[in-house]
Amino acid sequence: MGWIFLCFFSFLTGIFYLKFLTVHPLRMNIHLNLMWIFLVASLVAFFHPQVRGMAWLGVVLWGAFLLAGYAMAAEVFLRREDARPVPELNRIKGDAGKGHTAVIYLTHGEPENYDPIGWLNQFREFDEQKIAFVPKLARPFFVYKLRKSYLQVGMSKHRQMHQRMLHSLEEAFRLEGDETTRFYLSFLDDNPRPDAAVIPGGRW
Repeated sequence: MGWIFLCFFSFLTGIFYLKFLTVHPLRMNIHLNLMWIFLVASLVAFFHPQVRGMAWLGVVLWGAFLLAGYAMAAEVFLRREDARPVPELNRIKGDAGKGHTAVIYLTHGEPENYDPIGWLNQFREFDEQKIAFVPKLARPFFVYKLRKSYLQVGMSKHRQMHQRMLHSLEEAFRLEGDETTRFYLSFLDDNPRPDAAVIPGGRW
């Protein structure tokens, strides 16, 4: 039983360490506490008579299962899909719409609050294009640094900057007498996504 406890608890330690590195700031202390609980439990398993008699093997298994837990959780995290909402498209084929012209202002953007989905998408893009970047197992530490930056500044005001620029662009059109062109803001790494911005009502 000592070996089972050692491997099981060290595996969970690796999982919750990864979660601590990447979860939303409001949940990171929960995962940190769970990591410490399982870390202590795995170390206590060293005192089981079975393990204590072969401490060198215990150290090897402890490290191997901790890394395995971390690697498995990292793989799940890095495969997270982009679940940002897209409005329902209610315009049918052949519908000419209302004849409006629209300007889609597209930029990378940055979420106001911590959300790593933009970088997860970027990681996948780098991999598809065979662009060298941070190794997969080190990417959660990159995300951890991103979260740390959000915690230091409180929130990102990147979105407001682009909203002001879009408003200025719209004002310039209105001053030229254009009262019909519509303007929509969209982001690759924030909301609304480009595919959401192009179907705001489905019939414009």
